[in-house]
Amino acid sequence: MLAIEVERATALERAAEAARPLEAKQAELEAALERFCRGRWDEFARENGQGRRSRQLLFGRVGFRRTQAVVVRSEEQALEALRRWRAGRAR
Repeated sequence: MLAIEVERATALERAAEAARPLEAKQAELEAALERFCRGRWDEFARENGQGRRSRQLLFGRVGFRRTQAVVVRSEEQALEALRRWRAGRAR
């Protein structure tokens, strides 16, 4: 049983080592794609609720949203704010 565990650990280490260059390339491509999208920020904008926020590229479709993170410090206050917001939209 111990030999199998050692063999498995060795295989996992080899796989992780083999994956490192691919992970680096993926990170490089993700950064390049983000730079591309940020450079064309206005093309992803919706004006008056119109327009598309996704674009078809040669290798597939990319969606770039112009949002920021929302930090919820109090669930109760967040739910109350949503209730007030929904009530205002229902008018």
